[in-house]
Amino acid sequence: MKHAKFLTISLLSLIISLNSSHLKAMEEDESPDKSQTLRTHPNLKRIKKLRKLLDSTGLDGIIVPHNDEYQNEELPESSKRLEWLTGFTGSAGTAVITKELSIIFVDGRYTNQAKLQVPDDFEVNGGQSWLPWLKENMRGKVVGYDPSLLLSKDYDSEGLMGILTLKATNENLIDKIWGTKKPSPSGNPITVYDLNFSGEDANKKIAKVSQQLKDQNIDAAFILDLDSIAWLLNIRGTDLPYTPVVLSSLLLKKDGTSHLFTIPRKHSSETTQHLKSLNVTLSEPNQLSKILQTLNGQRVIVDKNKASVKLVTLLNENNAKVLQQEDPSWLFRAKKNPVELENMEIAHVCDGIALCEFLAWFDRNANNKDNPLTERSASEKLHEFRQKVTYKGKKFFGSESFPTISAFGSNAAITP
Repeated sequence: MKHAKFLTISLLSLIISLNSSHLKAMEEDESPDKSQTLRTHPNLKRIKKLRKLLDSTGLDGIIVPHNDEYQNEELPESSKRLEWLTGFTGSAGTAVITKELSIIFVDGRYTNQAKLQVPDDFEVNGGQSWLPWLKENMRGKVVGYDPSLLLSKDYDSEGLMGILTLKATNENLIDKIWGTKKPSPSGNPITVYDLNFSGEDANKKIAKVSQQLKDQNIDAAFILDLDSIAWLLNIRGTDLPYTPVVLSSLLLKKDGTSHLFTIPRKHSSETTQHLKSLNVTLSEPNQLSKILQTLNGQRVIVDKNKASVKLVTLLNENNAKVLQQEDPSWLFRAKKNPVELENMEIAHVCDGIALCEFLAWFDRNANNKDNPLTERSASEKLHEFRQKVTYKGKKFFGSESFPTISAFGSNAAITP
């Protein structure tokens, strides 16, 4: 339903601009910068603790990216390290904390937001990425990073030689400061995606991808894209609020057997039987190193856009022949079957009905001076209409694909 959502956002933005006299901006307590104390008290104390860790670990600085180990922009609470440390809530950004400086790198969307949210002593850099900055400003220094968060393709050890040293930390330093107050991963159950929606049995999908591995003389592939794992195994999850995926990685071998690495969860008998029928072995992430030992001398594909420094390092240590290529399931996933195409149409019809209901409601309420509309109330009403829509007597709405982007007045200023 994501295409329909983009359409809705565009139309909603048009409505807001045409009815600006009837739509007031969010109240001050609804804005991103809720409290100066939040910016200048807890966050500065956390950064001070981080700097003490730099001293004790022999580091001159540390890289703190927004993404998690699955390279997600949308994060579970347990992975919002950049937000917890700096107060910045945007969907993309990287902080570099040194013994003397605090700097956050964002794109043009978030320059103003970052200035509002991070502590006052931060430098907000909206025109440069963190790696060139390190080369220019950290010569001869040792900068730490979590190898599970940094992409292997971004780790240019040869290009950094003689300039600075990037050093992998044994544990995430933000997690160490966060301690017991850090939220636990959700561990919500995995559910089976009904054949009425997928249109193709998961065994057939696995057979196609496995055959492709055989044809290319590949022994195994790491499927790291969460959407690809959900598609390939016909499973869904609720680990993220707006994307129905399971936080996991999948090692698929050419014989069709696989290991699904994810945290322990309680499953229904249906899910257990489904995964068993696919020859999927559930494994905890801490078992990864042991299982990789079975790949000695084997040719293994890793998704070049998702593979972390940690994963590639572990594969190399186990003498696997690492091939950084495209996800082998992508082209199969991109070609939609008739059932998927039909369901895409249904999704657009349902969202179109909800949008028409919303437009009619907006027209009736735009001049209500006793209860003026806000970005939030309009967004919540649209969500309500989406939840209520039925198609041939059935409700299909699961969740939005991301929070509605709706802003007016000072809240709409996202670039300088």
